[in-house]
Amino acid sequence: MLCESSISPLLTTLFKPEASSVLVLAIHASITATKAVISTVNRVAGADCQELYDTAVSDLEDAVNSVKEGDVASVNSKFCAAMTDYGVMTVLRRLGRFD
Repeated sequence: MLCESSISPLLTTLFKPEASSVLVLAIHASITATKAVISTVNRVAGADCQELYDTAVSDLEDAVNSVKEGDVASVNSKFCAAMTDYGVMTVLRRLGRFD
């Protein structure tokens, strides 16, 4: 997931959204960052890494929908799933499966 510095440029003094809107912005920033590397992943990584990136994007997109529906449990579940995907990708990189 991305930190506050990734979201703060999107916010201005004229735009003071509610917490759920900021959360959606953060999720969209994470989706954008993940999608930015997918073309490289598809070119150089194995199918297992490709699937993890695709699954992470899907989980984050589902989290956006859950935020909009006010389903806190599903938001948490989807975040946990995406974090697991990112964690597995890190392990695969360390094992030399993806450089």
